[in-house]
Formats: sequence, C-alpha cells, structure tokens
Amino acid sequence: MIESLITMLLVGALFLMVAGLLNDSFQAIRREREQSQRGESVRLALTRVACELREATEIYSLDDASGLSFGKTHLDATSNTVKAFRVQYQLEGSELIRNVRDLSSGSEATYLAAEHVAGFRCGSPTAGAATFNNLEVSLTFADQGRQVRTVSTEVCPLALLGPITP
Repeated sequence: MIESLITMLLVGALFLMVAGLLNDSFQAIRREREQSQRGESVRLALTRVACELREATEIYSLDDASGLSFGKTHLDATSNTVKAFRVQYQLEGSELIRNVRDLSSGSEATYLAAEHVAGFRCGSPTAGAATFNNLEVSLTFADQGRQVRTVSTEVCPLALLGPITP
C-alpha cells in the first residue's frame, strides 16, 4: 500500500517536471516565432520604402522630424495618363506610417507600413561608403528580448540622377 502511494507520488512529480519542461519549450518557440515575424515585418517595410524611393522624381524632405517625403509618378493604364503622387513615411510612436497623396485629385490615404519600429532614418550613407547619389534608409526595431537591431539599405532615387538625355 505504501509502495503504491510512493510510486504514485514519484510518477506525479515526474509528470509535473515533464509538463514544466514542455511549457518552457513552447514559450521559447513562441517567443522565437514572434521575434522572427517582427524582424521580417520590418525588413518587408524597408524593402517597400526602398522600392518606392528608387522611383522618386523629387525629394522634399529627409529629416528625422518630418520623415521622408518624396514625389513619384505612375502611369494609369486605364486612362493612359501620368499621375503624380506625394509619398511620406513618418515614424509615429512605434509605427511607421505611409501617407500617399494624389496630387491631381487631392485624395489621400494612410497605411501602416510597420509596427514595433524604434527608429527611422533616411539620409546620406554612413562615412566611408564609396557611393555616389545614394541614400541610406535604416529601420531600427527592438526584438522580444529588447535587443535593438537595425536593418538598412542604400537606394539611388531617380531624382538624384539628374536629367536623363538620350
């Protein structure tokens, strides 16, 4: 009788230890997945900013206070007309906001480009970089462990190339 009671206590203790280990493993996997998704979201936003900035025909603002603001054009295939847009990326709290204004109609749309962003910078490349007419775009974010990471890329906007003559 006492032997079966001790056996049940030992099996119960073993079960609790295994359950604790499994719980810790699942939490670690969840944190890693969230961290990976956060980093991927910021990298995707950086790619979006870089692609749009590459098409910029005018650059209005590059400072940290007002964010990145530039003009670009788009050929509307249905009406075969060229539309002009003003695009602005600005950090509001921990969100990178993308605002697009159609200059011909005046309509405006605001989108969330990325969350959990700690810093946004667009300007001349860092010292020592051998680049000409490039801009560096950087996004900084904090992962789940509160470790700060920065991802950046260099872009050469059309506006910085100057007039293109045949």
